[in-house]
Amino acid sequence: MFDTGQQVGVALSVPVVTALIAAFGWRAAFVVIGLAGMVWVIGWWMIYRSPREHPRISQAELDYIEGGDAAVPETGPRVRWVELLRYPTVWGLVLGYICRSATGAFFLTWYPSYLVEDRGFTILELGVFGSIPSLLAVGATIAGGAFSDWLVRRGVPISRARKLPIITGMLLASTIALTTFVDGNVAVLVLLSISNCAHSFAGAAILSLPAEVAPAPSVVGSVAGFQNFGSQIGNIISPILIGFFLTMSGNSYTGPMLFAGVMAILGTLIYGFVVKVRPLNEHIPAESRG
Repeated sequence: MFDTGQQVGVALSVPVVTALIAAFGWRAAFVVIGLAGMVWVIGWWMIYRSPREHPRISQAELDYIEGGDAAVPETGPRVRWVELLRYPTVWGLVLGYICRSATGAFFLTWYPSYLVEDRGFTILELGVFGSIPSLLAVGATIAGGAFSDWLVRRGVPISRARKLPIITGMLLASTIALTTFVDGNVAVLVLLSISNCAHSFAGAAILSLPAEVAPAPSVVGSVAGFQNFGSQIGNIISPILIGFFLTMSGNSYTGPMLFAGVMAILGTLIYGFVVKVRPLNEHIPAESRG
């Protein structure tokens, strides 16, 4: 549910930023987005409270929340970061997310330029049709998480229940590479929508992996930090490499689209064969445990 915010933000940004650029120039878009970020910070500071500090929480709700927390052991293996990095699964989480973000970052960076410069969309068409893949991805994000949890409730082993939407989603996300072989803009939008929806379908199960593999609740954040480090690396290298491929090929998007597709396939292989969805403490040496 919370990961849909990313897709909603991207979907809104396409028509909003397009309208700002058309009306006031590209500088205005940066100013408005920056101010929106400041408003978000102020709103978060004013609204967010821990459960006990929230003015409108009922005692029953507080008991439910804290009762759930009490059921989770607060102690467990004390694992240093260097110990976590000894496990192929942690590296798989990092590398898999690099690949996923390298594919998804296309929609955050070069996507508008691709539609306008390579596919001949006008600014108006970009604003009207450009948000379709992200709007559809909102539903795909929720569906991926719901499907994974449904498998768990049906008694499917946790490893299969998490990996099935991840592998399916990552593999289908590689359809972005097929856009270089079609001519019609409708077909292009269909393929981009499939790719973005599939990429989003895998998201919830991927975000659940740190909690599934962490040796104790106290290090879920550390494992998630390593995983999201991979996400940021993918977001950094993807626009750079796409720009490089464009320059080397004389502004042809064939290389960038094939790159995005290959990264999705590589991510599929990493999640399929490197990541093991089981607690790391099953293999942590005794001297590393608290």
